[in-house]
Amino acid sequence: VLEPAVPYPAETEIIANVVTSPHHLSATMVTGRVHRMTELFGRLAPGADLASARAELRAVHGAIVKEHPEAYSAKADFQIDAVLMRDQITSRARTVLLVLLAASALVFVIACSNVANLILSRTVRREGELAIRAALGASRSALRRTLLAESLLLCGAGATLGVLSARPMVAILARYAARFSVRA
Repeated sequence: VLEPAVPYPAETEIIANVVTSPHHLSATMVTGRVHRMTELFGRLAPGADLASARAELRAVHGAIVKEHPEAYSAKADFQIDAVLMRDQITSRARTVLLVLLAASALVFVIACSNVANLILSRTVRREGELAIRAALGASRSALRRTLLAESLLLCGAGATLGVLSARPMVAILARYAARFSVRA
């Protein structure tokens, strides 16, 4: 039983049941070797891994090629492979996602440098205040602790706001992205 619209790696408009399809029951489809399957979806057996599935598929493919050399010429270079469905679904989007990740990292670095510059400019403006505190007997370590505590308080508040605003956004994005692919 399929979902109303199952977006496999390629848009699927028709899913034909081999048992009831007259075309697939014809002699050329059943015994002929000119109709080759290009995509097959399956589930790995419990305890099986992708490497063992690939090895088994290649062994079966090699036996078929040896048994029917007239249908599988060496020039055609027929091959078989197994990939995880998750990798098949995300392969086309991987480059775009990596570019978006790099752009996000760049924006993050720019934002961090801006915050560092704001804190530095605020500290430079407070130079007179810090000089008065030092003249009244505050040690350098006490001044550093005060500045560090203020900076950590600002960073903690910003991080808390960021996490609180990111959680619902991630949930919304996950629900939106789930509409475009099956769970892999």
